[in-house]
Amino acid sequence: YLPDAKMTTETKLAMEGEVQVIRAFCYFNLVQNYGRVPLVTEASSDVNSTSAKQAEEADIYDFVIREMEEAESTVFPITKFNFGGRINKSAVRGVLARVCLFNA
Repeated sequence: YLPDAKMTTETKLAMEGEVQVIRAFCYFNLVQNYGRVPLVTEASSDVNSTSAKQAEEADIYDFVIREMEEAESTVFPITKFNFGGRINKSAVRGVLARVCLFNA
């Protein structure tokens, strides 16, 4: 739905970046709590597909870091908002620092 939305390209990229951060943060929480989990990065149209294999923890951390670094370049800085509750560059950097500490 996002490609058809009536907004600037900059805003679309920022929203995609926010979603990337949320997905990466969820995987970070999963790997912290459960260790190896399936790493699914593409949608599947096969509703009967249950063959996702567990990924190595290092691969999941690499994915999380890569997603966060990519999103950091597209999300808006904190000064862009007049209210809280949105993912911004400062939030991404804070979570990325935490991920890197756990991955050390």
